[in-house]
Amino acid sequence: MFAFNLNLIKITILILFIYNLTGCGIASKDNLEEVNIAPKFKKSNYLFTLRDNETRLIGKVSATDPDNDILEYTVTPNTFLIVNERLRFTVTPNLSADIATQNYQASVTVSDGELIATQSIAIIVINIDY
Repeated sequence: MFAFNLNLIKITILILFIYNLTGCGIASKDNLEEVNIAPKFKKSNYLFTLRDNETRLIGKVSATDPDNDILEYTVTPNTFLIVNERLRFTVTPNLSADIATQNYQASVTVSDGELIATQSIAIIVINIDY
């Protein structure tokens, strides 16, 4: 007659069960891949109003990255440039006397090195001499 130790059998089954789980595709911390999340602009709309002949600085355009990646900004058209999240005209706008306002559009793209986000920017320049 055989004598079984039920506690030993339960422990052996539990060990085999755990061993099989870890070897059958159950994700471990070492197997997880980080998923890159795209940067996102802090505002959904950007509208800046400024007076002509005063400044080339338009305003701050910024984004965040959930992964804390370093962000790089680019802007089109080349009427504008962006440095340290500050959008600027490349030349100070100077409207002719017969124009009350001038509307401009820019497109700012931010990249985390892999993914991008793009935002349209509206700029209204008011003629102070009109």
